[in-house]
Amino acid sequence: MSENSSVVVETASAAVTSLSSKTAMVGGSVGFVAWFASLDWIAIVSICVAVVGGVISVCNFFVNLKYQRQKNKREQEIHELTKRKLEGDCNVKK
Repeated sequence: MSENSSVVVETASAAVTSLSSKTAMVGGSVGFVAWFASLDWIAIVSICVAVVGGVISVCNFFVNLKYQRQKNKREQEIHELTKRKLEGDCNVKK
C-alpha cells in the first residue's frame, strides 16, 4: 500500500513541478512582452500568473522534502531490521 501511495505522490509531484515551472516561465515571458508593448493589464495578470507558479513550485519543494524524509526513514528502518536479521542468522554459538 505504501509503495503505491509513494508512486502516486512521486508522479503527481513531477507533474506539478513541470506544470508550475512552465506556468512561471510563460507568465514571466508574457509579462515582459506586455510591459514592453505597454499593455498594463496583461502585464499585471501575467506577473500574477508567474508569481502563483513560483509559489506552487516552492510549496511542491516542501511537500517533496516531507515525503522524501518519510521514505528515507522507512528505508533506514528496513535496513536496520535486515541488518539485525542477518547478524542474528550468522552468529555461530559454541
